[in-house]
Amino acid sequence: MAKRARAGELRTLVYFRRVVRGVDGEGYPLKEREEPVFGLDGAGQERPVHCKWVNAHGAEVFSAMQLQLREPATLTMRYSPKIDSTLLVYRRGDPRPYEIVSVDNVEERGKWLEVQVQRKVSVESRIVAALSPFGDPVEAALLYAAAQDLPPRYYTFSCASYGDDFGDDAPGCERWQVSVHFFAPLDENVTARVRKTKAALFQAGFTWPHSEDASDQDGRHFVFECEAVEAVEEASWEA
Repeated sequence: MAKRARAGELRTLVYFRRVVRGVDGEGYPLKEREEPVFGLDGAGQERPVHCKWVNAHGAEVFSAMQLQLREPATLTMRYSPKIDSTLLVYRRGDPRPYEIVSVDNVEERGKWLEVQVQRKVSVESRIVAALSPFGDPVEAALLYAAAQDLPPRYYTFSCASYGDDFGDDAPGCERWQVSVHFFAPLDENVTARVRKTKAALFQAGFTWPHSEDASDQDGRHFVFECEAVEAVEEASWEA
């Protein structure tokens, strides 16, 4: 991956914020707040940074998703000594922050930074992102349970999880069991779609799905069963 960018590639606007923590006069922790690293402009708006943003793909993204259900990316920006791994990164228009994994001062020349970022993503959003490119609705099973006017072709899904990999009576990970259902007209050949659905789920970080043909006289119905593992951070079960 290139560790510098042409001016025309710096199209993505991002905001860097520092999490400020403190205690009150009695030693109790104060509510965390976020402060813009590059301050505000004359209109009182947070100053953005122009960068080249590249989402991870292929084996790189598969490895991250398979282990911890994280969404990695790389951004390239002009050098600033204010950037470090303690900051949060927001893309303009996206309310969910990324955490910084690493900061590389390219060739130690003080001209470019390559910043590796990642954020946790939910199992549900990963399913939707994986299957939506097929162009058919993807909804939680509960939303379609009582529907009367169903589309001719659609996906539903359900998820359940349990703790696993225990140590000292605490879970080391959360194991998700996922069930995806694909519905289509009875006279439609869905062989290719079944194969592509399995591949899409696998590429999104799930185990290779087990599939079952549950079709009946009302239509084609295929069930895909797979799993994903999410790391459990200590704070999440101690809270």
